[in-house]
Amino acid sequence: MPPLWALTVALVVAVLQPLAMAAATKLVPPAVAAVNVDQPPVPAYPSLTGRTTSGQDISLQALRGQVVLVLVWSTDCPVCLSKMPELRANLAGWHTQGFKIISINTDARPDALRSWESARMTTVPAAQQWPSLWMHTAGFATTLPLDAPKTAGAAHLPGIYVLDREGKLRLHTKGRVPAEVWDTIAELL
Repeated sequence: MPPLWALTVALVVAVLQPLAMAAATKLVPPAVAAVNVDQPPVPAYPSLTGRTTSGQDISLQALRGQVVLVLVWSTDCPVCLSKMPELRANLAGWHTQGFKIISINTDARPDALRSWESARMTTVPAAQQWPSLWMHTAGFATTLPLDAPKTAGAAHLPGIYVLDREGKLRLHTKGRVPAEVWDTIAELL
């Protein structure tokens, strides 16, 4: 049997070596570390035009002067759905300061979005609602990369784009929505 000191050293090495390696290597969360090799870069001043689910024409150009959060989402994305109350609360709190949300739904069929919209219209106060676009509607056009990207280590939804009052892209995230989104918007308002 090995001496007690040898067992102690082996245990310390087994526990501390992985910790030391982790500390020596900068760890980046998978959502931030995702590498997207097939997506073009997001333009500094993206464009977006389309007709909302309620039939209203909308464009990012018309929203200049507002801070805009563009949400790319799907009704079958649990993270997207879990973030809806947070989005509504921030919209209600900041709408008088020039904050707008536009959502782009990526569902393959419009019936899921219609059902969700119907439920939202009857349960959510008007001050907490925002225009929704379905990306497969005729006339929808954008320079934002919306197709499901081939990423390593991260889901692509929800996608968040934050634009300043001049329409310049200030922040883009994919996957879980970090607090940095709200910090950026607060600074821009």
